[in-house]
Amino acid sequence: NWFLAADIQRLPFKDDTFELVLSLAVVPIFIQPEYPATNYGREMDYKNLISELVRVVKPKGRIMFDYFDRGSCLAHKSHESKDDEQMQRYWEARAKIADEFNEFINNLSDVDVSIQTYSGWSRVMCLTKVGGR
Repeated sequence: NWFLAADIQRLPFKDDTFELVLSLAVVPIFIQPEYPATNYGREMDYKNLISELVRVVKPKGRIMFDYFDRGSCLAHKSHESKDDEQMQRYWEARAKIADEFNEFINNLSDVDVSIQTYSGWSRVMCLTKVGGR
């Protein structure tokens, strides 16, 4: 069986299972102005998500994901109509939670962090696990 449906905050894998964890279009869903976010009736906490991804990756393994940082949120905001106050407030709030997310990532002791920019607004973050858990 090549596919498995599971709660990404509680993955059914042992510690240190994978050499690479790739997540596309998932992390941004967790980084919402209302923290922790709720979707489909479930709490979505980016701290739980990242901790779980770190748990299942092997030492020296990598976790790669796309996300929005403060700059990309403010770039989105600049493309919204100045008359659309609700969207302006949304992107400002999103920039604030992006700062909190980056602070959380930078305070992780068991990963090294590198960031790549692509397509202008989004970023790819690569976390490399530095030791076993």
